[in-house]
Amino acid sequence: MLATVLAVVLALVLLPAQAALAASLTINNLPPVSYVDGGAARPSVRLGGASGPGTLTFTRYDAYGCSGGGQLIGTPLPVTGNGTSTGPDVNNNAAGRHSLKVDFSGGGSACANFNLKRRTQISVSLPKQIFDKDERIEPAATLSGATSDAGGSVTYSRWNNGSCDRGGGTMGISEVSNGRVARTFNYQDGRSGVHSYQVTYSGDDKNEQSKSPCRQYAVSGAGVTLTLPPASATASPEPSVTLENPFANDSPSISDAPALVVAKHSDDTFGVFRIVLILLVLIAVGTLVYLFVNARRNRGREEPEAEPEPEGEMPY
Repeated sequence: MLATVLAVVLALVLLPAQAALAASLTINNLPPVSYVDGGAARPSVRLGGASGPGTLTFTRYDAYGCSGGGQLIGTPLPVTGNGTSTGPDVNNNAAGRHSLKVDFSGGGSACANFNLKRRTQISVSLPKQIFDKDERIEPAATLSGATSDAGGSVTYSRWNNGSCDRGGGTMGISEVSNGRVARTFNYQDGRSGVHSYQVTYSGDDKNEQSKSPCRQYAVSGAGVTLTLPPASATASPEPSVTLENPFANDSPSISDAPALVVAKHSDDTFGVFRIVLILLVLIAVGTLVYLFVNARRNRGREEPEAEPEPEGEMPY
């Protein structure tokens, strides 16, 4: 009986002492997203509550939560006690979800989730740059730099001007399967003038999102004349747009090259010039008439009146 009591008392005394030996680990400098082509990704680990030296071991998992079979990376890192240590490179060039677990030989561990992604590029093109109002527009997007099993979606956006910044809307959305963008829609733009479009790739667990440059196209219609300049040896021809009535639609803007060239009709320019010239002539004539009348009035005031002859007796 006495031996049992002593054993219980000894256990109660030693338990807090053993719990105090448990160390704490904190993983730092491991971004939620790193890139497989971005170089080394080395986390730092802060050790606290350790009662002595030990070693740190690093295990990488191909899923969140440090679950499943892990792979030991690097060699065990000796530490003399509490402090911050730099771990091995966790970038194994395998895009997707990962997690990192760090264990201290004296007790204590920590887990952190992170993603490795590929940088992507999305481009878009149209079969031509000038369309009729009743034509269907079918853009083609190409995804590059992504993994062979890339998923997600591509959103096609369209604007009422030539610089992708006014009157925007969605033309359509295409799914991405195994790195390829499906061409699942076409679009009819019934608004004449110069427009612009752009596509955005959503990205997924393995691939970063991306956006294409802003591109332009034109829709012909009543009051709009579209022509192509002659091709040159150094540059591909770009369409020029002449608006017979530039106020009928949103006035197109001119963006950086390659850009659509927008010019007003020469007859409109001449008409405005003629009206201004007529107004100037009328103002000049009115000014001259005013000066002439004013001068006559002043002249009449300055001439002296004739003195009357004195009255006298008539000679006999």
